[in-house]
Amino acid sequence: SSTLVSDVMPVLENLLKNPGSTTLKTKDYNGSMVHFATARIDAVGGVLGISLPAAYIDVVANSMIVLSIVFAAIVLTIASLIMLKVISKMLKPMETMKVFIKEKVVGTNADEKPAQNEVKEIEYLIGELQNRFISTIRMTRDESSNVQAKMNETTEHISSMGQNITEISAAMEETSASIDLQTQSISSINSATSDASVAVEKLSQDTQEMATRADEIVVRIDEMVPQVLSNKKNAVEMVGSSREKLEAAIEETKIISQIVDVSQAIKAIASQTNLLALNASIEAARAGDAGKGFAVVAGEINSLSSNTAEEIEKVNQLTDKVMSSVNTLAKEAGNVLEFLNTVVLKDYDSLEDLATRYKEDAGYYLDTSGTLGSSADELNATMSNINEILDTINASQHELNEAVQNVSDNLQEITNSSSQVSDETKDALSSITALQETISTFNV
Repeated sequence: SSTLVSDVMPVLENLLKNPGSTTLKTKDYNGSMVHFATARIDAVGGVLGISLPAAYIDVVANSMIVLSIVFAAIVLTIASLIMLKVISKMLKPMETMKVFIKEKVVGTNADEKPAQNEVKEIEYLIGELQNRFISTIRMTRDESSNVQAKMNETTEHISSMGQNITEISAAMEETSASIDLQTQSISSINSATSDASVAVEKLSQDTQEMATRADEIVVRIDEMVPQVLSNKKNAVEMVGSSREKLEAAIEETKIISQIVDVSQAIKAIASQTNLLALNASIEAARAGDAGKGFAVVAGEINSLSSNTAEEIEKVNQLTDKVMSSVNTLAKEAGNVLEFLNTVVLKDYDSLEDLATRYKEDAGYYLDTSGTLGSSADELNATMSNINEILDTINASQHELNEAVQNVSDNLQEITNSSSQVSDETKDALSSITALQETISTFNV
């Protein structure tokens, strides 16, 4: 009869049921340690089992393990050498980067922490690069924003200053126009004064001539009383001629009244100039530091306008005095004419008292002529004062015109400078914008 292996060694039952699944180390039926292994033989439909002594298997296994370890060590050594070479090649740019960071970023004089190893040193240098690079980018971004804000403010200030300068230029143009009008008015006064001076001079000459003739009449009365009647006709003709000349001279002096109207016009122009100068001062104050020079010139314009107003006031006072003298002269002349018409000529009809009254009348005529001569001389002196004042006003107008021209020239120069600064500011803003766009590419 046959005996099953599983009956003798039950531990092999599982190995037999599942051939090829595993190996089993156990004691053989003779008590020695062996390794059992099974495999299915499909050709015969059976299971092949084999057993090898454990000592043999252990020797073979140990040999295989030793060979595997040696092979693995060789492979690891070769791989390590290859990897070392590859890593060394890969770390060469890293070494270049280390030198760059040390020299260009950290600095050779910087307090560098001692590196424990290569990795720590690289970590430290990369950290320094990151901190300083990011800090620089952030600082550049912040400062460029600040500069852009300041440049925008500067552009606004320049624009505002340009507007203020335009307003001041307009005020200066109005002031210049007012000065021209004022100068024309003063020229008109000058012309009127010259005409009045001619009339006064003529009046003075006529009065002197009248006084001379009156004196001659007195002498003739004493010497030629018998000829009074014969001279009546000549006296009548002389009175008529003198009356016409006197009336013509008085009529010509009325041109002085035109000075008052022109003076009032100049005074109004001076007031308008003063107001324009005040507006220019206000605009100059709004312009800030750039308008200080304009404020000084505007002050000078204001002062010159005030002086002009004061001088015009003096002209008005002198004109009033002249008009008073002219009125007095006209009144006295009227009295003379009235006297000649109503008394002298009438008395010529009375032959009894003709000589005495004629002498008295001639004396009165002589005194009145002296009064008229004094008034004419005073009037002539007053006209001379007016001419001097007008010369002073003309000089002031010339200085005022030069001051306005200087302001206009300075405004033009400042306008050109402001335009140049504005263009340069725009260029700077464009550069700052480009810098900010470059910085914005960094995510910091």
